Formats: sequence, structure tokens, C-alpha cells
Amino acid sequence: MAIPLVDGITVGLYPLPATAPRAASVAVIPAGQYEFKPIADIIPDTEPSYVKPYEVFSMTVSAVPNIPDEKIISITVTGPTHCVLEEPVPGFESTRSLGSAFDLPVSPLWVTGAFIEPFVINTTTASGLAPVVTISGYYSERNFFDREWLLRYPDAIAKLSGAGVKYELLKVLDKNEELFDPAMLVKSYPSALNPQTFYPLTPADAKQWDSPAMEGLITRCADILSYKPSDINKLRMYFNINIVSDKGTYPFTAHMTVQNNQDSAVDRMTYAINTPKVATPLIANVV
Repeated sequence: MAIPLVDGITVGLYPLPATAPRAASVAVIPAGQYEFKPIADIIPDTEPSYVKPYEVFSMTVSAVPNIPDEKIISITVTGPTHCVLEEPVPGFESTRSLGSAFDLPVSPLWVTGAFIEPFVINTTTASGLAPVVTISGYYSERNFFDREWLLRYPDAIAKLSGAGVKYELLKVLDKNEELFDPAMLVKSYPSALNPQTFYPLTPADAKQWDSPAMEGLITRCADILSYKPSDINKLRMYFNINIVSDKGTYPFTAHMTVQNNQDSAVDRMTYAINTPKVATPLIANVV
């Protein structure tokens, strides 16, 4: 049967050469038959490393025969189709939320059908005697979904995230003698923030706002209380490979690890702090 070409650097049988701790740490995470490990264009490394959000990358996958007289017809790569959490950030503490258990939630946007990565290929097909498929683009931070802003307005404290804007009035929070917890912010404020809009479209945007809709909300606040970047360190993205030869059709699976380096989070926080603000009540005509 025909098989994907293994070059030993950017694509290979899973697992690629790795240290024992790495192999052990991902043993329970579903693996593709192959692992894609592109070398990014923006920040070249002395050794192959995991691609980061907004790093432009490009890699190729070929189809080769491995039985006598087999002729390749085409190769198709589809994906990424979905993802799973591979690893939280180093030092992640699951009991940090006021003494209660805190686990990284599984996003409903990670499953096939709801999942998108708009700047990486979806489906690419190549045909001929030596077909080669190119996988290229860059990953956004859409699926590193758990980051959030905490802003203070003259009348309220609000939490901004991909789930929208949640708030509570200061006069209500002041009556609460417990230690303030963002979980107290439960009222919904209408905004343009949702899972489809709360991520930057370009690397340049990523250094300014999580979303263009954030600008008006930040420039109206009195203080930025905090910005929590994602607790997700690595996501595993999944791909399907389908090779057609004159001997049959052969499906394979592959995965690619995307590692969050938090560089954009630092830039966003700096940009937001330096943005001029005019403190304006969040809720108009509050009785």
C-alpha cells in the first residue's frame, strides 16, 4: 500500500525522537499515526521545536509506493479537524480558586464541526506521479480560549472573555464580605464578544487586542485589574491523510502540537495599559 513520506525532520511516525519525560507526559493523549512537526519561518530555531501561535510555517507531505509496481494517484490532507488539551502551563495549580478544585475546562469549540483554525489549510489534494501536499499558515489563539480580562468601571467590575462580558455592580460587591472572586461576576452585558470574535485575526492584531471589539470596552474602563493569559500550554491538532493508488485507498491520521509562548499576551497587556482611557460607567441609567 502507499504510505506518507517520512523525512525524519518535519513529519514522521509517532512519536518522533523525544525525551522519555515527553513521551510519558503525552502517553494518555490520543496520537495520530504520524506527527507533523513543522519548523516555523518567523523564529528559526537551531533544533526543530513546536510551532507557536502566529508563527508562519510551511511543511510538505508526500505519498510514496511501498509495494512493487504501485502507482500513486493522489494524496489529500484534511485539517486541522479538531484538537485536545495536551499540556497545561508549567506550574499550573488546580486548587488555586479560593481553595476549591479548578480544572482546565474542555472547550465545546474543540470538537469536529465546531472547531476552526481559519489560517491553516483545511483540505489540500495533490495528484500525479509524485504528489506533494503543502501544509502552511499560522495558528491563531482562538482555541487557547480560557484567557480573560478583569476591568473596573466607575460603577461595576467586569470580566471580558470569549464567553462575552460578565459584570456586577460595585455597590453589590462592596456588601460582600468574602474575598472577591471573578466567579461573582454573573450578570451578562451585551457586547460583540463571542467565541467567533474573541481572537485576533492577524499577528499584528494579536499584539494589541484580543478582539477589535475590546477597544471600546478597555478605553471606557477606570482600571485594568488583571489580564489572565491562557493556562493552556500545548494543544494537539489532528489531521487526516488519504492516499489513493492503483492498489487502493489508504487512510492515515496525524497530529501537530501547538505550544503557547504567551508573547502576544505580554504585548496585549502593555498595549492596553498604555491606551488612553476615559472612565465611563458600564451600565447606563442604573437605579
